[in-house]
Amino acid sequence: MSKIFNFYLNEQHNWTDQRALLNNLITDLIRKIKFGDLHKDFRIIIEEIKEGKTLPQLRAVHKLCDLLTPHLEKLHDKSHDRDSVKEFIKYEIKYVRPANNYEVAMMLKSVGIGKDHPERKEAEMFAKKRMMPKSFAEASKEGMQEIIQKIEEYARDDNFEGVF
Repeated sequence: MSKIFNFYLNEQHNWTDQRALLNNLITDLIRKIKFGDLHKDFRIIIEEIKEGKTLPQLRAVHKLCDLLTPHLEKLHDKSHDRDSVKEFIKYEIKYVRPANNYEVAMMLKSVGIGKDHPERKEAEMFAKKRMMPKSFAEASKEGMQEIIQKIEEYARDDNFEGVF
């Protein structure tokens, strides 16, 4: 049977109690190592916990995209789903990054420019300047707040009623 201990040191709790708990965990671990009670390999990881985006933030982005959908369908005169709205909004709020080498190669391949094509260098330089949407998964908690604000600003600037 394996036990997983999650031990959090933070400023909101009593430091004396936290030190005592950590000391007990370490003492127990040393005792098990000393008397051979550990029969499997184990690992101890000490790392800083970084707060990422929250589930409510992600839901808010999805809700905003859902609210934008009818407005964008009317604007573009075609149907949209949440993913296409997210893709569109990433470009609109400039949540983009330069294309990576794989994306450049796929762009060139899609237009029939192979490795031996005489205009490959020029096309590659052009494709590398292409901006690609970033994933919302890469956003920090603060980054998600900024994304939500920018989406609301976009909706407000374009007078999309019911979104902001």
